[in-house]
Amino acid sequence: MGTAIGVGIGVGIGSSSSWKSYWKTQAEVLFFGEISKITDGKLYNQKTGSIDYLTVGGSVGSYTFQCPQTDAYKNADSDELWFKYSTKVLRTVTEAELVGYDFTRTIVKYDNTSPYAIRHIVILSENVDTARMRNDFDLSIWWSNILSLYGNIKGNRGVGKSTWTPDNIVDADGNIYTLLVIGAQTWLLENLKTTKYNDGSPIPTGLSDANWALEDGSAGHDGAFSYPNNSSANKAIYGLLYNFSAVVNAKGMAPVGCHIATDADYQTLQTYLGGSGVASGKMKEAGTTHWTTPNTGATNESGFTALPAGRRTQVGAYSLFGTYGMYWESTNYNATNAYRRYMVNTDDNLATDYTLKLNGFLVRCLLD
Repeated sequence: MGTAIGVGIGVGIGSSSSWKSYWKTQAEVLFFGEISKITDGKLYNQKTGSIDYLTVGGSVGSYTFQCPQTDAYKNADSDELWFKYSTKVLRTVTEAELVGYDFTRTIVKYDNTSPYAIRHIVILSENVDTARMRNDFDLSIWWSNILSLYGNIKGNRGVGKSTWTPDNIVDADGNIYTLLVIGAQTWLLENLKTTKYNDGSPIPTGLSDANWALEDGSAGHDGAFSYPNNSSANKAIYGLLYNFSAVVNAKGMAPVGCHIATDADYQTLQTYLGGSGVASGKMKEAGTTHWTTPNTGATNESGFTALPAGRRTQVGAYSLFGTYGMYWESTNYNATNAYRRYMVNTDDNLATDYTLKLNGFLVRCLLD
């Protein structure tokens, strides 16, 4: 079963019966119930009939709902996601809590005016049809085996994010990233490797040296990527080399719920690890499987696992593979330059400077 972060709650009234018919027949929906059909203290699952129901207490405006304890729900609920907000798991939840909080895998559709009466409850088990979800619930979500981010209720009544931390994050290509906590920050363990912006449009690649040098952020030249050392086989291990125009493209390429590391983010990490003089040793992958000897000071005690993917220069040439690990910061310097952090195989110093935006470097993200 996939993992979720901050699934939003439902939206306003006025929907037709077509979406009801659709959702109550979908395999990814475990439970579908209309509040108007509560009978004898039970909200029946309209997918299955009388054999499955939420137990309901109270009256209109002050209902309580108890999640079913049947094997189907227990099996699907192995990671305790039903009726959950913040760090608290609620097997029994009040109407006010359903309306007021952000629940994972529980979609609540209700009126968009006070007192926000609940109309439908949908409990999801796994994959959802994102287009239908957006149309029917007005949720801004992304799906690639992981339900993520959150939605807004019509009338701009926002629901916010859950404070529950996901096990992993997915980019627009469907690549899964593992979370790594270092101090007060939560980084993605892998370097970014998406070939698409978050709207699904491709990031240009396969550019000749001459065309790579044209990607200066101007109209029609607003981002590109290349494979480390000009080999697609390196993507799985190293990630991709992006120019700065791709890093700051308004379409976005950081996974939803994340951002590309800024200068301030790297400064926080550097300080936590003991300063620039020792930080890269604690960030570099240990050994010489990927780093060229001697890989000085590399312990990777932070778990960051920095890799030496080298660069693609402003004129399109590939260099420094195996000896330099260079990461863009999303922090601009001037019209032609931006900041980077880098480390080398011959010392354990984490260096920073600014360089031409036409260069292709690695990118690392962290949670917002």
